Amino acid sequence: MNAATDALETGDDGALLHQIRRAREELARLDAEERLGIFTPELTALCAAAEAVGGAAKPSGAGGGDCGIALLDAAAGHDIAHVRQRWAATGVQPLSVGPTPERNQE
Repeated sequence: MNAATDALETGDDGALLHQIRRAREELARLDAEERLGIFTPELTALCAAAEAVGGAAKPSGAGGGDCGIALLDAAAGHDIAHVRQRWAATGVQPLSVGPTPERNQE
């Protein structure tokens, strides 16, 4: 996880995507070995759609197929629209989130 944090702190988008992909691969391996049911059809579709446009995605949260995270290039509006269409076709409901502006700490 330190590599992902380092990538975020240094703005290394490629390294961050690589770390998300590595995490997904490890979850997939664990899921296959232990038959945990982490990768539902919806989460598999979420990951595949993001990867198809150069993004990265993985299941997130406590498991059970209820949540995933996808990182995409914000400047790639057409790609994002395409990913959203693919998600909608498979029942994935996207939530748009972004970084929070830094706040002054008191």
